[in-house]
Amino acid sequence: MDSTGREIQRVDDVNLPGGALDEGSLIFGVGQDGKYFVLVRELTKASGPDFAYRVTVQSVAPKFEVVAEASAFTIPQNGYQSLPITVTRSEYTGPIELSLVGAPAGFKLEPAVIPESENGILCKLSATGEVPLGLYQLELSGTGRAGETVITSPVVTHPLVDRQLVNVDLIKHALRDNQRWLPPSVTDKLAVQITPPTPFNVELASNNVTLPRYQQANVLLQISRSAGFEGEISFLATGTQQLGPESQGRRQVFARFPKATSDMAAVTGTVHSRSQANEGTERVDIRVMARQGTRSIQLERSVMLAIKPAFEIEVEPAKLTLAPGGVATVKFVAMRLPSFAGEVTITPTTPLGVAIPESIVIPADKSSVEIEVKVEATLKPGNQRIRFVATAPVNGFQEEPRAKDLEIEIKEPAPAAATK
Repeated sequence: MDSTGREIQRVDDVNLPGGALDEGSLIFGVGQDGKYFVLVRELTKASGPDFAYRVTVQSVAPKFEVVAEASAFTIPQNGYQSLPITVTRSEYTGPIELSLVGAPAGFKLEPAVIPESENGILCKLSATGEVPLGLYQLELSGTGRAGETVITSPVVTHPLVDRQLVNVDLIKHALRDNQRWLPPSVTDKLAVQITPPTPFNVELASNNVTLPRYQQANVLLQISRSAGFEGEISFLATGTQQLGPESQGRRQVFARFPKATSDMAAVTGTVHSRSQANEGTERVDIRVMARQGTRSIQLERSVMLAIKPAFEIEVEPAKLTLAPGGVATVKFVAMRLPSFAGEVTITPTTPLGVAIPESIVIPADKSSVEIEVKVEATLKPGNQRIRFVATAPVNGFQEEPRAKDLEIEIKEPAPAAATK
């Protein structure tokens, strides 16, 4: 509120999955010097000595919060487990250096830098054979630099100490309300158990997989075994958004992984897109499971899955300047993913006073075509926008990626300079 009592900005509590409420917060830009007031009250206007509030006010400064997506690990000697890390940035876009704080010799985190403007990274937390067997508490820290200012923030976790069932769909479990205020002794440490070396190892051929909508993509896992170990190795993929069990039809993405027998040096799993998969990127965690005698072994590997259309188009150039009666050539480029090699049909909106084909086809054996764009001689100066919608059948479904625009500025040519 300003000095006259006029309301400038309002915020309410935020509903979290499971019904919990998070405290409201806002960023207020001061337009001019003066007195401002913060009013906190119940929506029902109830009041009394039992209604207590804490309001924190601070100037906006570059900061970030780094979160480890797992809080407990079992790491074999001479092995590693995947450690996904996410970042929430505020007024800071620079790189963030990650470091182990006071960790015993033999522990290593790599990569150790979150690149500029990135909001997540897949790390490996590893232990050499010199790390003794047993339990450890590890702390991680993130450091950034904004000019001459050094920004430091502990890497926190959100351990699901007491989970509640929300639904069987996309958000299966959630934190109870009281877990959002866990003490730092719980949230700023990772629990690690070091176990004997495993008789096998599994590596992803790539940490990034692209899944075309309506199609499938391969995930290659390379396997190495110690002499004498012939046990069967199985795999279970879980997603953080759309990927889920194949039996759940509501899940739009699912994965299939065959079991690895002793004669297999690699396994190729597949990730499948159903008809309503949304474009986006999510992390997929792959649990690798085997037994050695009475010992149960689990390794965690993570991959970033990008779900995209099987093709997109580009309009070159995206902007034109033409005089009335002018003509220009426009190129349409089909950017196909390797799994798609079909024909692409492009339909433009009907422009006023601009002549273009009613339909444009990029044949399956070509990556681009060119057309002629002609402005009528009687068209007055101004701006025109033509939208191009591309479609193609992909695995029996009609794919339609985001439309692309062509901006045309109709402009009278400058008068010729007078000659003496």
